[in-house]
Amino acid sequence: MSMDRASITAGGVIGAGLVAVLGIAFFFVIIGVFGQTASIAALLLFIAFTLVVLRRTSSAGARP
Repeated sequence: MSMDRASITAGGVIGAGLVAVLGIAFFFVIIGVFGQTASIAALLLFIAFTLVVLRRTSSAGARP
């Protein structure tokens, strides 16, 4: 069972969109509980982890 390049890209875009929505929701929850400084730090960490996951996913698909 193999996936073509278009389905991997579509899945990545959908995943990235879902992660973005979750990140925004967590940002507002954290700002309400911990304040603005902690929420900005948490949002940046969330974005960094998202980029790491997307980079790993795209490089794993490039392997033979």
